[in-house]
Amino acid sequence: MSDGPRVILPANGARHRLEVTPGGAAIVRLSDDSVVGDVSFSLAESNLAIACISIAEGARGFGAGSEAIRLLLDAASGISTATAVAPPGLGLPVYFWSRMGFRPLFGTGEGGGLRFFRDMG
Repeated sequence: MSDGPRVILPANGARHRLEVTPGGAAIVRLSDDSVVGDVSFSLAESNLAIACISIAEGARGFGAGSEAIRLLLDAASGISTATAVAPPGLGLPVYFWSRMGFRPLFGTGEGGGLRFFRDMG
């Protein structure tokens, strides 16, 4: 019998780590232990639903978001899918989720954004 889906944190990467927070994880830069962002997510059945990822303005462009999503996906067990949403009117999140191996789904997500899906099986 499976324990069900879960995310095991903390998770360490080359330059960042994820630490558990209520509703998600803080993205911490290893070089100085600064919190440079956060990712909010939930687990339902066998899906990891990523609601939002946010990187502090001064920390953008250095791979914190990409590394955080890779760490989150690696730390998740018992999932078969992962989903995310790109806010409406913003092209950069669409590119980001595509680079992370997610593909767009037909229709609009909550709030009018574009929904993304990744098969983890």
